Amino acid sequence: MPHRRLRYARVLCALVDVPVYDSVPESLHLVFALYTAFKENPHFAARSKANQAQNNNNGNGGGGGPGSSSGGQQGSRSSGGGQVMNVDGADVFSLE
Repeated sequence: MPHRRLRYARVLCALVDVPVYDSVPESLHLVFALYTAFKENPHFAARSKANQAQNNNNGNGGGGGPGSSSGGQQGSRSSGGGQVMNVDGADVFSLE
């Protein structure tokens, strides 16, 4: 691997807290295996579908950026020990 790509791979692994010892390809394999496991997890798939449905119901289609008609905080719901708030089309979790 060229030096720049090797450094990029090490930074990517560090961002997701995967240790890199002697073998960068092994660490990258672990990163992508974890990504696949999260992507295929039923909990996260259901949550993603619920978020998409909520965005479609709000009429913003997931945009929520400048100039959208979302108008700030749209709602909140309790989740375990915290609260999930929908702010400009994005879910924000708060422990307060």
